[in-house]
Amino acid sequence: MSVLNIFKYLTFFTFVFVISRDFSVYAEEIPSSVVPPMAVQVEVENEGTSVPTWKNIWDAARQLVRHNQLNEAKRLYLILFEEKPNIIEAKWEYCKVLIVEEKWKESSQILEELLEHEPDNLEYLAAAGESALQNEHFSKAIRYFGQIYESDPAGPWYDVAIQGMAKGFTGTGNLKSAFLLLEQYYQRNGIQEEVLSTLAELSKSLDLQDKRRFYYEKLASNFPENETYLLQAALSFDSSGYYPQAAAYMEQYLQFQPDYLPFLERLAHYYLETGDTERALTYFIKVYKKDELASDLALKIADLYAIEMQQPDRALLYYEQYLNAFSEASVVQRKVKRIRREIARQYLPIVENDGEFYLWEDLGLITQKKEEIFLTMADLLEEQQKTEQEIRVLEILYANDTDNLDLAYRLAEACYRLEDFRRANTLLAILHENNYKNPKYLIRKAELEVLDNLINEALLSLQQYLRVVPNDVSVMKQAFSLAG
Repeated sequence: MSVLNIFKYLTFFTFVFVISRDFSVYAEEIPSSVVPPMAVQVEVENEGTSVPTWKNIWDAARQLVRHNQLNEAKRLYLILFEEKPNIIEAKWEYCKVLIVEEKWKESSQILEELLEHEPDNLEYLAAAGESALQNEHFSKAIRYFGQIYESDPAGPWYDVAIQGMAKGFTGTGNLKSAFLLLEQYYQRNGIQEEVLSTLAELSKSLDLQDKRRFYYEKLASNFPENETYLLQAALSFDSSGYYPQAAAYMEQYLQFQPDYLPFLERLAHYYLETGDTERALTYFIKVYKKDELASDLALKIADLYAIEMQQPDRALLYYEQYLNAFSEASVVQRKVKRIRREIARQYLPIVENDGEFYLWEDLGLITQKKEEIFLTMADLLEEQQKTEQEIRVLEILYANDTDNLDLAYRLAEACYRLEDFRRANTLLAILHENNYKNPKYLIRKAELEVLDNLINEALLSLQQYLRVVPNDVSVMKQAFSLAG
């Protein structure tokens, strides 16, 4: 509750309490509501009578106030009071200067003197009530504002009294009375942000869930750029079981705070519970991206894609990430193997239409191990005896892993079947230079050497093979045949 609103009918209090609330630098000129713009008026008996000294002091004090020289002004007021201690108007001016300076303790003392003189003066009572609030003398504030309320139940002071009493009751812990008073104020004055905010907070403290929802909904709808109102509206609806409304406010809040994890998690589970799996997945993925060590969540996302959405290609990456943490999970291993084979079969037409290079790039979006899918595609193409396409797939694999001798051997075999003996020879030579562990390449090497009429070289290759596999009768016969 800003004091600017409380004292909107009083020019002086409007000024004073804006200063009090914002702790802003004083204006260069103090408004005339603190001190009048004219000089002090006194009656003189005749023209020759000199102006009283106290009048000059008072005029000088007012002038200092107008120019914001408040310390000097206060000094002159105190000198004035030594000579004229009972000038009520001057004491009121002095009190207002103290209030401008937020000297609440001193202003309270002056106001008590003023109220002894005029106990029903509403300006004095309002200032005394605010001073009491600032000094945390809440019961006294309630008494002052209550007196205003009783004196002016339907007039312009009504709002001042209501808000002042509400603050006083809040200070004493009587939240229910504060709430009831502010509701009266709201019903009379309509939408005012600070009043609505206080009502919402009081509703929350008093566990008035219907009221809490009502006021936070008002705040959120009237001030949609305020993140706090959206946050509290979401929480108030969610805690009461009004989940669709809560979800709407959570989504609005995430526009301001897109990484707010509690709402990301809550929305993920809410949409999953309501059967909107696709929407739930968007939030589960956002949560997972914030914590990629949450391996269980990776498995949940994968299962939702594979089972609920029937999109195994989108599930694969998350299954693989789960296996990064739990490599021995045999059930997931089988799922991954099956999905890779399904994807390989699904994408075979792309290879058959010369699109393998584009496919290799795109597979990085759905898997950490695109080479596994390409290997499976090579298997399928070999089964279908589509050797030319198989070679294209194997060449991409080998180009991205030139140290892989198993790939080199498999590519050499495919080239041999296609009768590309030159390419096969090149690959077999690489295997031989690197002492490839699978001795069978030596048999193929020997066959190609025979075709090139390199009999001695072919015999040497077979002999090298037999040193590793001495009991292979078939190769023995080939060697004897070459030896003559």
